[in-house]
Amino acid sequence: STILNKVSGRLDKEKLRKIPIKEIMGSPFPVLNIKSNLNDALSLLKRNKAVLITTKGEIDGIITRSDIIDLI
Repeated sequence: STILNKVSGRLDKEKLRKIPIKEIMGSPFPVLNIKSNLNDALSLLKRNKAVLITTKGEIDGIITRSDIIDLI
């Protein structure tokens, strides 16, 4: 993305290579089973930008706030 290129262009590339991912990543998204209902997802989306959806313990998809807005 253009924003990422601009930001990374300002930073020392050698320093970027040494930054561990765990130091810059955010909190993990909450997880719901695919059989959960929309109210469960809405409740989680009030506090999170997205919710991961699983089937049989495997990540199958993601629901975002934008997905909910598209439903309206």
